[in-house]
Amino acid sequence: MKELSLSFLSFLLALTAASDLPQLKTCEELTQVPMCKGLYNRTSLPNPRGHQTQEEANTELVEFSPLVSSNCTQYLRHFLCSYYLPLCEVYLPPELTVPPCRELCVHVYLSCNELLVKYNMEWPQHLSCDLFPAKSSTPWCFGPDDPQILDPQDPVISSSMMVSANLSPTHTLSHSQSNTQEGSHSTQSQSPQTHSHTAHHQSQSSSSRPIGPTPPPSVPPVCTSIPEDSFCQDVGYTKTTFPNAMGQETADEVEYELNNFALLTYMQCSPNITDLLCYYYMPECRDEPPYIIQPCRELCESVKDQCSQALKKYNMELPTNINCDILPSSSSSRSCSNGDTRDNPTVRGETGGVGSGSSKKLDMLLLITLALICMICAVLY
Repeated sequence: MKELSLSFLSFLLALTAASDLPQLKTCEELTQVPMCKGLYNRTSLPNPRGHQTQEEANTELVEFSPLVSSNCTQYLRHFLCSYYLPLCEVYLPPELTVPPCRELCVHVYLSCNELLVKYNMEWPQHLSCDLFPAKSSTPWCFGPDDPQILDPQDPVISSSMMVSANLSPTHTLSHSQSNTQEGSHSTQSQSPQTHSHTAHHQSQSSSSRPIGPTPPPSVPPVCTSIPEDSFCQDVGYTKTTFPNAMGQETADEVEYELNNFALLTYMQCSPNITDLLCYYYMPECRDEPPYIIQPCRELCESVKDQCSQALKKYNMELPTNINCDILPSSSSSRSCSNGDTRDNPTVRGETGGVGSGSSKKLDMLLLITLALICMICAVLY
């Protein structure tokens, strides 16, 4: 009886101790967004944009895919992913959101904004760097361990991947207004370029134009040969580069996704369906400017129009990250391709029914097949 009492007492003590444990943060595996693959393993939602799922976040995140392909900085993915899919670890306090560090934002902005200005695009207002906490004044933020992103005028800032100290809830991204007020002094100590950037965004309107089209990168990418047995082996070029705009780092990853569209390419709903998919997933890579060749907007719109009925019939969809609106136009850019348009007057801008060439080919094949069947039946019977 005494042993039973001691066991029961131990059980009660264990329950009491468990009730005093701090609540752990709820995280989910980061698996649905190729662009963020390899940066970290877990995230938590909703994000500052109100997205409830990784799929929702990805629909906005992929608008930046052409900019990622431009290689304006290797840390663009770090910045975008840490904003749209914040880093999460179970040991963090439940109320904590880990935003990107202001220094990371400034580095990305200074590296990529020149390309946006050149093409009359705007840096999104919700990514204004003055909304993010500085490493020197905030206990938690995300940034790569690289001194290149630090302000040389501010040697106090550390360069660790995550800086931790006594947590204050006002430093989470969900309280960005208080961050802006508290961080105003540190913002003034940054370079003049950073300060003018902050002032520029204070005068911006609430609307912001989406990023795109993407100019060619200023630094030559590393070109690799397209495998001989690849989905894209006959597309008209032989070299591509990785990672692509979706963050896929190998030809095998791309092939796995492209195989989902084998039916569409077999049906030839558009003579340029293969061109669109390959230029998007395996963009042409060149040794001289323009280094990376994307699909043109006209090619994208033509293929989507021509294949719309086939997609609907077989309950299929083109990838949501193929956004025609952010692709460059062939009339204003040398860094895109309309593929092989010899058999496609729609892409060339000529008149004629959309997809009429493909339809006639299918009709002819059907007539030939029926004729052969009739001949065989006549011989047998």
